[in-house]
Amino acid sequence: MKWISVVLGALMALPALAEQTCPPGQYQVCLMGCFCAPIDPGQAGQVLKDVEAMASSSLTFALRQARDEATASGVQPIPLHIRAQLEPWYDFAVLDAVRYRVGDEQQMSAANVMLQNPDVNAVT
Repeated sequence: MKWISVVLGALMALPALAEQTCPPGQYQVCLMGCFCAPIDPGQAGQVLKDVEAMASSSLTFALRQARDEATASGVQPIPLHIRAQLEPWYDFAVLDAVRYRVGDEQQMSAANVMLQNPDVNAVT
């Protein structure tokens, strides 16, 4: 029985020991697995910044569009009983500017898309 464990352990370690050879101009990138990519490991920081910039600009656009659609459909000031609970933590000017709307399930917006995630309870 012990030899089976040794054989299985050796077989499972083989992929880790195999050296992946990348074509010229590509480098090995290992995240959850390894693959060849035309990205120099020294450039990884810039690539991540570029991806972050693209994602954040798209998210910014989607959130602004959702805000504009909600405003066009009618919004209300924050309810007084909720405002009273938030006053110790937020400036009065912020609370005066807050508007809310109970969502329309049929409307496709960034907020509704985010609410499809079971870990998200609200979008602010």
